Amino acid sequence: MRSPTQLPELEVLGAQRFTVSDALLDTASEALGLRLPASYREFAKRYGFGAVSGMFVVHVPVPAGATPGCAGLLEVSRQLSGELAEMDASQPLNVHPDGTQELVRRLVPFGESVNGDVVAWDPAAPSGGGELWLYLVSMRAGGVYRAAPNLAVFLAKTLEPGLGGMLERMQTHLPATFSPHSFETV
Repeated sequence: MRSPTQLPELEVLGAQRFTVSDALLDTASEALGLRLPASYREFAKRYGFGAVSGMFVVHVPVPAGATPGCAGLLEVSRQLSGELAEMDASQPLNVHPDGTQELVRRLVPFGESVNGDVVAWDPAAPSGGGELWLYLVSMRAGGVYRAAPNLAVFLAKTLEPGLGGMLERMQTHLPATFSPHSFETV
């Protein structure tokens, strides 16, 4: 039986292209102003940058020398935070069932779905063991969902029918796969 902080095993589709070092994770942690959760750090070192189950892209810090325009964790987090703030300012985001406007403003995005959902940490909500609660923000359909106490549980839920109940509208069953993406270096 898997522990709640143990990442599920994912079949890696294709050549592993880029994983992250502790030094790069430490630098990103400092730049974001939060301690990166252990389950995310393990994921970044084991799998790296890419898509889980063809649905959720997990962003990791970009290595030095990455091609200009190649977005990594810091750039994507800032971009998605800006999009959430812009959307909330122009037309208040539906924060039901689990969110508030304040929560949306403090979330730190690190991933996104192919459908435009944002996966983010709440730095004000530790879930134990150095982990942070993860939220899914559905920007198209609306809604803020408290998804999982850590990335390992989030990933395990993505492999359950209906995404383990994380998104009301999702009734699919996703495969246990990881598709690596690459960073071009100059």
